[in-house]
Amino acid sequence: MGTMLMSRLSAGALGESLNLSDPAAVRDVHTQYASAGARIHFSNTFNGNRVRLGAGGLGAQCSAVNVAGVRLAREAARCDAVVAGSIGPTGELLAPLGTLTPEAAEEIFAAQAAALAEGGADIFWIETMLALAEAEAAIAGCRRAGSQPIAVTMSFSETPRGFFTMMGHSVADCVARLEAAGVAVIGANCQLAGGAMVRLAELLRAATELPVAIQPNAGQPELRDGSAVYTETPDEFAASAAKLADLGVALIGGCCGTTPAFIAAARDRLESRRA
Repeated sequence: MGTMLMSRLSAGALGESLNLSDPAAVRDVHTQYASAGARIHFSNTFNGNRVRLGAGGLGAQCSAVNVAGVRLAREAARCDAVVAGSIGPTGELLAPLGTLTPEAAEEIFAAQAAALAEGGADIFWIETMLALAEAEAAIAGCRRAGSQPIAVTMSFSETPRGFFTMMGHSVADCVARLEAAGVAVIGANCQLAGGAMVRLAELLRAATELPVAIQPNAGQPELRDGSAVYTETPDEFAASAAKLADLGVALIGGCCGTTPAFIAAARDRLESRRA
């Protein structure tokens, strides 16, 4: 969503602002992904918590931004598609590393989740989390807001010692604490391209019996003329999707740089295997 909306934004503006100022643009993005075969649509609400929105001058419109984000996804999605209420991090460090307490974070996430539920989200999707404490605060906030199932995808980096989040959480740490929190789906998104995500997915599948969701980036970005350009092709992305399916990954999607062409290529590759 962010990749697709970037060209419509002025410098420093949040993509979520378009839910209110240019809803047709957001609806059009969802329509393109629906045509590409997407079965789960993420609402344009990744930065929809009041901390992120406040930094972008939209703090007072938190509820309206999130309700509109879900409804726009619903209007464009196929009738059998799932609309996921996207919940990203606050961008703040939780105490004791920062000033945001877990209780305050839970309140922030509860307010966003309540608006997503009002809009009609089928599932709360907590994504791109780097800190388990913040993910747990988001889970608690979602539970206060509605009875929708909860998915959590963490963001990992690959190191010589294995896969870890920026805050040092291992795959085993993440699985143990997220399972204890009672989530419905565990997975990973962002930071990694297809090959690394396949290696990570193998570890996640071995560590949990819950459905696993994997959303690679379209390769590693390169800076060209001041803009990030993703280097992977749709065919390469589709090849990784096939490997993820072979591992038993239940939910396969894309993150940064994965335009509708990438989703269409993955759909075609996966459907051809069923023929």
